[in-house]
Amino acid sequence: LIIHHGTVNGGSTNTVTWGSTDVRTSLSGSSDKIKISYDPISYKTFCGFYNGSQSEGFIFTNSSGTTTTAGTSVNFFSGNPFGVDIVNVGEDKWVVGYLQGNNYPEVRVVSASGTNVSYGTAVVVNSSSASSGGSTLSDAGFSMSYDTASSQVVMFYRNSSGEIKAKVGTVSGTDISFGSQVPSSGTFTNGTDMKPHPGSAAYIPAKDVHIVAY
Repeated sequence: LIIHHGTVNGGSTNTVTWGSTDVRTSLSGSSDKIKISYDPISYKTFCGFYNGSQSEGFIFTNSSGTTTTAGTSVNFFSGNPFGVDIVNVGEDKWVVGYLQGNNYPEVRVVSASGTNVSYGTAVVVNSSSASSGGSTLSDAGFSMSYDTASSQVVMFYRNSSGEIKAKVGTVSGTDISFGSQVPSSGTFTNGTDMKPHPGSAAYIPAKDVHIVAY
């Protein structure tokens, strides 16, 4: 796992100047189980990844120029996450999502103090989800977006019937709770195999809508 900080040079060149390589750790797991999310208030980034045996996360900052300062990695799940997704939900705070041992989407609130990281209690979002069917992020069967207007997280996931559903999560301190599944009947789409995958989601502030790609 390698970190690079880059500086964008605008104008007519539109190039990027990269800093020195910061090698964090050697990974035996799949490289697609790595995700980062930036906090524009604290200027910190949380990185979640699978090291081949367990799922870990750490904080890093752009301390000076293109120099990186990183904290110690701390385990957030003792297994293969079959994909990781992260959203920033405020200053020094993120939500990390992954698939836990029963292939259910699970989340934890991530808090930073300096470059030290800690996690809230793990919360299962839905206990009737399909197996990932693979080890890539697109196969993980979930994605998240953060609604800056309501300060809530939206989790999109595939259930055991191959249907895409969603739940809204509210963060309070280091805890997160979810409302009812929507749509309550019907779905965006369905399938009998391991598709569709809600592979990516985003919130559009100007329209106050969420977009999910599958």
